[in-house]
Amino acid sequence: MAIENQYTGPDNVTHNNAYANIKRFAVIDMNEQVVQFYLDVYHNKASKNGGATKVAEFTFTIEGEDFTTYFDPSVLKTAGKNFLSQCFEFVKTQTVDGEDFSTWTDDE
Repeated sequence: MAIENQYTGPDNVTHNNAYANIKRFAVIDMNEQVVQFYLDVYHNKASKNGGATKVAEFTFTIEGEDFTTYFDPSVLKTAGKNFLSQCFEFVKTQTVDGEDFSTWTDDE
């Protein structure tokens, strides 16, 4: 599972077919309702699969109302939803450091 789009990093290098996947995620505290995960961005899918170094990393911490929307047990019981898919759904609602992730599409 991954998302793709054109991405221009802070070094002003443009990656026309940037490929992003989630490497790590953790429920920090289920009682306090906090999830954290890291989205790694690569030049493209082939470079990621070839073991290339990521070109960017974004850290997301989800809590409060966003936690309830994406990770509440009643949501995760819905067919086709799991922690990983919900992380991607959340990412696609975010803009971080000027990067609008709502324009990224699912890797088919």
